[in-house]
Amino acid sequence: MKNLWKKTDLWYRENYPEIIETFNAGASDTDFEELKKNFGFELPKGFVDSYKVHNGQDTGAVFNSAIIDPDSEGLSSIQKIISTIKLYKKMNEDAFPVDPANVAKGIKPVFWNEKWLPIMEDGAGNSYFLDLDPAEGGRIGQVVLRFYQNPSYELVDTSLKSWIKGFVDGNLD
Repeated sequence: MKNLWKKTDLWYRENYPEIIETFNAGASDTDFEELKKNFGFELPKGFVDSYKVHNGQDTGAVFNSAIIDPDSEGLSSIQKIISTIKLYKKMNEDAFPVDPANVAKGIKPVFWNEKWLPIMEDGAGNSYFLDLDPAEGGRIGQVVLRFYQNPSYELVDTSLKSWIKGFVDGNLD
């Protein structure tokens, strides 16, 4: 992960210096402990390795500055992930029924799963998650995109590392 971020950072620094400034410094051990306490499960190695380099982004008013999905608010910081987890834990799932026909294979057809780690949002309720509790045919750590309106779920990639590598290979070379 460190090498992927190094390549990404260099490319942004040379081509879009205003975007590289949105990346936060790496997360601390205290940040990871706080997240584990709120999440309640072991954190995936790829997530920890990535967040040791950049603890998400603070995109603020920098339009289209998010890595991977320019329509998002950028990679969530650990503090944002914790607040999102707390929000979802309070929601009444019955108010958000999920049609299994709108859920890709390998993803459980529920609105919220306590083993989903929210890593990116777009401000309109659409979210990316690391799925640590996939359905049959899924893979632990797969990246899922959930569309908020008429909830539907797409499999984005098999892992956070693969997702970031795909972005790097497809956009930065």
